[in-house]
Amino acid sequence: MEMMESACRRGRGGEEGMEDELRQSILVAEHVKKAAAEAECFRSECAEIGRKVNHLASMLRSETLGAAAVAPAVYHRPFQWILAEANKVLFGSLFLLRKFRRSGLFRRVVYSAVFSSNFRGVLSAIDSSLANLPWLISLYSGSGVVVGLIPSSSIDPLLSRTWSRIATIEMASTASDRAEAAVSLANFAIESSRNNRIIVEEGGVPPLLSLLSDDSSVDAQVAATAALHNVACDPDHIFLLLEERTAPLLVHLLSISPMILQSRLASLISRMASHPLAREEFARESAVRPLIALLSFELPLDESNPSTKIQSLDTALNHSSSTPAPAADKESPELKHALKVACSEAIWKLSIDSPANKHKIAETNGLLCLAKLIEVGKGDLQHNCLMAVVEFATAAETDVDLRRAAFKANSPTTKSVADQLLRVANQGGSNISHVAAAIQAIGSLARAFSASEIGVLRTLVIHLEHWDRDVAAEAAIALGKFVCSENYNCTQNAKAIVEFGGVRRSMRLLRPGEKTMIPALRLLCYLSLYAAGSEAFERTMALSALESLGRAPGGQHPLVKDLLRKAVDQLELHVGGPSTLTR
Repeated sequence: MEMMESACRRGRGGEEGMEDELRQSILVAEHVKKAAAEAECFRSECAEIGRKVNHLASMLRSETLGAAAVAPAVYHRPFQWILAEANKVLFGSLFLLRKFRRSGLFRRVVYSAVFSSNFRGVLSAIDSSLANLPWLISLYSGSGVVVGLIPSSSIDPLLSRTWSRIATIEMASTASDRAEAAVSLANFAIESSRNNRIIVEEGGVPPLLSLLSDDSSVDAQVAATAALHNVACDPDHIFLLLEERTAPLLVHLLSISPMILQSRLASLISRMASHPLAREEFARESAVRPLIALLSFELPLDESNPSTKIQSLDTALNHSSSTPAPAADKESPELKHALKVACSEAIWKLSIDSPANKHKIAETNGLLCLAKLIEVGKGDLQHNCLMAVVEFATAAETDVDLRRAAFKANSPTTKSVADQLLRVANQGGSNISHVAAAIQAIGSLARAFSASEIGVLRTLVIHLEHWDRDVAAEAAIALGKFVCSENYNCTQNAKAIVEFGGVRRSMRLLRPGEKTMIPALRLLCYLSLYAAGSEAFERTMALSALESLGRAPGGQHPLVKDLLRKAVDQLELHVGGPSTLTR
């Protein structure tokens, strides 16, 4: 029994060679035949087992299986499984036949019913292996094409579907057959998470990567990329792709491939970028550079500012002077748009929680490209670029080095980004999420704006009265960042906000229980600290309102409690009357 278990374990992916596995199975089959011949009772049944096992052994001796067992480039996974199934059958047969070395009427009469059932089970198992082996032989017959499902029901049909496709990708002689199998595998992967898992467990990733790295057929590469994209829907699968050194391959191919493949590669990078380790790996490979270069292809930029032009495609992709860029001019507008959408999404996903990728975006003037596409792009392209800028701005709020590198004072990039964020913030229509995102980004960049850029403040103050509460709340949060103590221009900004009607509008948002209350209260407190001398506070009775809020539960919120007390004290000095909060 121990020998049986050891052989089965080896058959499911042990370290011994397949040639040894096959030789072991044939040896066991010979022992079964001998045991069948030596049986002293149930001779007809034992002889039937011997005949079937003899047929099984002749199949195991097939030249096709022998050649496949020693070939290092052959896909061995189905070989291992089916051979393991055959080993279980052979050892089971041997275990049963050895019970009949002794004869006797008592043994036959007493155990007839029991052994009859055992014989039927063993014969059925042998028949299953006899059905499996022709399928296996046809798989390794030389054509390497899909051979259909295994006839036997002893093996999950999903496994045989997966094996035949992977084997075709690994062993088919023509690129068209390999591409067709990759497309089939991609469709199979997207059907269910179980299918996806089976593809990975049965060793489908290395053949797909091998197909992707083979530049003899673009169609095959596209099909392989699609399959890998569908496989990369699980963090563990993405980690496996990283272990297989997928990131360097994708970045390399992104720089030299035709546009149809570049689009698929960018989508795969975007899918993998959901994993933090993948973002780090792509940062090490400088994946952002070719993505920005492809995103900026044929993008009209401001000719009056040559210093803001994005580096050329050849330079960004690190091509030598003798290596031309992919001939993309003749591609359809639809394909060019699809490529830009894929690249913009990849840039957005790579920038999430990745300072290294953000710095590379800044180094390549990528922000200028993103800003231009927010202006001229539509749909998913505009959305992806906007989300990338929002992600970038959010990080720059707390990362001083990034803010200084990307948003230098009075730089064309800073102006372009700010202009487009303001344009989106001022847009009407139904895309409220874009308006809120743009306002959020403006608030994150509050310390990058000079005191003279009061148009930004005017827009934000107006949005305090926006019908959507999320937008109004984001406007209050953003204005709060312009007038907080950490902002060097807080006093000038506070005076401008008050002049634009910020006091009156913020007080209208002080509704208990609503999401606008705390942001509006913080804003009003900062305005009180830095512009308390304005008549607007007296006209709106801001002091009385703040005193009332100080006694309410909302005024005890950790974000505003101390700030509220300071604001009341400041207003009391300018408006008059002792504060009830300090009595």
